[in-house]
Amino acid sequence: MTGWARRLPSLALILLAGAYLAIARGFKPTAATLPLIAGGAVLLLALHDLRDRPARTRSHPIIAHRPPPRWQDEATAIAGLLGLVGGFFLIGILPACALAVPLALRLGARLSWPAAIAGGVGLVAVLWLMFAWLLGLDLPAGLLFDGVDGYTPYALP
Repeated sequence: MTGWARRLPSLALILLAGAYLAIARGFKPTAATLPLIAGGAVLLLALHDLRDRPARTRSHPIIAHRPPPRWQDEATAIAGLLGLVGGFFLIGILPACALAVPLALRLGARLSWPAAIAGGVGLVAVLWLMFAWLLGLDLPAGLLFDGVDGYTPYALP
């Protein structure tokens, strides 16, 4: 596989994230909050993947000894992401990140509890600084806190 063929998944994600961010420009500022977070995160991760993908081959000495991922690990990761998105809707972005990130870092990355909690606190601080302080946008509070209406591009029933 050539170098460009290895980069195609990253390039496709960059295009999709760019389209998602472009579509979000038509939303009112509060409705564009979640697309900005999701599209921006996917864009940054895809750019990082684009840079590192050529070095990550099965012959690379760092990962050659790793077994391929098990389907149970991938299913757990997908369930965790679905739980995080559900948490966004139910309790809001900041509380959901404050709960999910330390759990993911502790259980998935196997960091110590202090390091996992520090990662969660750091992410919440960055999100608050980026959206509430720099952009002047309130992050959605979640359905349980009557915060979803006004943050969606369409009216909820």
